[in-house]
Amino acid sequence: MHIDSEEKTGNVNRPRTLRVLDIVIIIALLFVSVAFIPIMGSQSSDTVVVYRGGDVIAEYRLDEDRVFHVDGVGGTLEIEIRDEKVRVHSSPCRHQICVNRGWISRSYEQITCAPNLVLLLIHSNSEEEEIDAVTHGE
Repeated sequence: MHIDSEEKTGNVNRPRTLRVLDIVIIIALLFVSVAFIPIMGSQSSDTVVVYRGGDVIAEYRLDEDRVFHVDGVGGTLEIEIRDEKVRVHSSPCRHQICVNRGWISRSYEQITCAPNLVLLLIHSNSEEEEIDAVTHGE
C-alpha cells in the first residue's frame, strides 16, 4: 500500500492559514504601491504652448487651473485651463471658430485663431507620446 506524504502528516485537504509575516508583507506591498501613485502621476504633466505670430509667448501646465489673456492682432483672447483641458473662452474675432472648437486635452491637438495670429498647442511631456499619422506633400 502506497501512502502519500500528506497522509503521513495529516494535512489532507486542510487549508493553509496566513501567518503574521504573510500579512505584514501584504500590507507593506500595498503601502509601497499606493505611495508611488502621486509620484508617477506628477512626472508627466502636459502643457499648452501659446504662440502669437509664430513666436512662443507662454507655456502653462494643464494640471493647474487658470484663466489668462493673450493679446492678438485684433484684440484680447481669454483662455481657460480647467480639469487638464484648455479652451478659448472668448475672442474678438468675427467667426468665433476658435471659441467653438471647445476643449482640447490630447497631445498635438490645437486651437487656432487665425485673425489674431494665435495658436494653442498641447504638448505632452510623457515618454509614451505617440503620433498617429504622418503626411508628406509633393
